[in-house]
Amino acid sequence: MAETHLDRERTIRFFWDFSVRVPLWMSDGLVDEDPEWLRSHLGLSDELIADLIEWGSDMCYADEHEGVTMPPDMNERAERLVERLRAEIGDRYDIVHLPE
Repeated sequence: MAETHLDRERTIRFFWDFSVRVPLWMSDGLVDEDPEWLRSHLGLSDELIADLIEWGSDMCYADEHEGVTMPPDMNERAERLVERLRAEIGDRYDIVHLPE
């Protein structure tokens, strides 16, 4: 069986950028935001996928609407998501958090 990019990749970075709903990045860019891809390729649970999408959507909403301030708990929520990612992914990937 041929080796794929995912077989060689060892690091997933967690950080938000404009219009990103699932803030996970690998060396070649943003990972596929499709829940089925996240389940089948990264082994993430439906609950974690939903929470990642919710966090990214909250970040986008605050960014896209003038006068809306960022909820004060966004960094704490990000830290909890990173810990859950580490627990679900195990030692298959290193998870690096680049805070906002």
